Amino acid sequence: MKINLLYLAEPKFGGWVSFTEHLYLCLKKSGHDVALFGVSQKFNTEAAPFSGSVGIQKIPVKSICELNGFMLVTALDKSNVQNAEILFKRKVGYVVHDPTELTEDRINFYRKSHKVFGIRKNMIAVLSDNGIDAFYLPHPYCSVNPSRKVSFNAVAYSRLDWDKHTDIIAEANSILPRDKRCRIYGAENSMYTFHKLSKRFPDWKNNYFGKFPKSNGAGAILAANANWAVDMSVIKNDGSGSQYTFLEAWDAGSGLVLNNKWTKDNTGEMKSGVNCISVENGSALAAILLTEPPKSIVENGKLSLLNHEHGSVNQAFLNALL
Repeated sequence: MKINLLYLAEPKFGGWVSFTEHLYLCLKKSGHDVALFGVSQKFNTEAAPFSGSVGIQKIPVKSICELNGFMLVTALDKSNVQNAEILFKRKVGYVVHDPTELTEDRINFYRKSHKVFGIRKNMIAVLSDNGIDAFYLPHPYCSVNPSRKVSFNAVAYSRLDWDKHTDIIAEANSILPRDKRCRIYGAENSMYTFHKLSKRFPDWKNNYFGKFPKSNGAGAILAANANWAVDMSVIKNDGSGSQYTFLEAWDAGSGLVLNNKWTKDNTGEMKSGVNCISVENGSALAAILLTEPPKSIVENGKLSLLNHEHGSVNQAFLNALL
């Protein structure tokens, strides 16, 4: 099947980019003819690097309208709404990642679009509440099976931002002995780090190691160096399902620690005590990082990862097109 993926967003790293990369690889692995496009004023014949081994070809939006095959917008931000409007000359599917994307203008696009996909089951309910019928598409993930060589106790590799609650990790580090502290990697929102980290934890940067490369499997490879992988994310009106840091931790064989506001009532995919452990604050996180990850958590994480590999993703995608 010919599938054209279209990235209509500005961010060059983060969940949208990871999703697009992994969906491309999963669909390709399932035997589809897949291409990734972006929008530009001029027609570029050569693909530019996008993420990992995946490249992106940028062409005028009118040329995109003329492409053969199914068209799926993997990410849409507010700066590209006008481009999305032009695409209604043909059938287009959209992927919605979290409730922050449900602005009034984008909701109208999703209501009129040919197909809508949500990447967490919780999002299907949120979309339905907004009058949008959607199909569940598991977070696509192509395992890299990194070699484990533990050289530090814990690692966090999300953005440093308000919704990532890196301050909980900084609080835990202020309690822990040096050899048990969590290394922090990721792009920094300087407003967040100034107000939430530097003021409360002046020494937080002693455990900050900057960005990590966008090479294929970089997050999983980083996690394979640690006993624990930590992600304190909370997204308003969302939760219980997967994020890429979770999948990478499972792939790496690390124990996964989440925010208990994410696991909520433990009825979703992420279940504390089963495939992860959830905590409510820095002192609780510090207590966990003083222990060894239970083998059952790691093993169940590996089993959970099977639901996100190319076979499951391809089947869900094809079922939606029937």
